[in-house]
Amino acid sequence: MQLQIREEKENIYVKIHGELDLKVADDLRQELDETLDKIDKKDLVLDFIGVDFIDSSGLGVILGRYKRLSMLEGKLVILNPNPNVKRILELSGITSLIEVKDSLEYTG
Repeated sequence: MQLQIREEKENIYVKIHGELDLKVADDLRQELDETLDKIDKKDLVLDFIGVDFIDSSGLGVILGRYKRLSMLEGKLVILNPNPNVKRILELSGITSLIEVKDSLEYTG
């Protein structure tokens, strides 16, 4: 898994490449939490354009960041999931909590 993190407007923008599974879940959680701690922004945009697989541990990381941001009145947005990943997000119920967009750029 590789991450590209940048501040963009009012958001923290994280482009993710690779699989979000048990093998990388703890590293992803730690990296996102450290980023949220040091960058004073409330909204997190996760760009999944390079994600080709996600399992329950990856879903757990996403839900944990969603809860954290919700407590701070922030929001989480997922961009560009491929059809297989989007289906997993839908089946898990995450799409009822978190905005999922197919657009190439988030302009929120």
